Amino acid sequence: MNLKPKGIAEMSKNRRNHSAAFKARVALEAIKGEKTMSELSSFYVLNPAQIQKFTCHSFSIDGCA
Repeated sequence: MNLKPKGIAEMSKNRRNHSAAFKARVALEAIKGEKTMSELSSFYVLNPAQIQKFTCHSFSIDGCA
């Protein structure tokens, strides 16, 4: 018996692990500012908070959470 509502996609059971090179590339693009945060998050299929976190950790920016 399937109790899921129609139109709800099933979530993946595997977590995505991003390499340091990928995180640095995304962070560098965010720093450049050529694309908006929403454009980057759509392109890389990431949450904008993840991109901000990558940026803070990659470049050790003060004031980042």
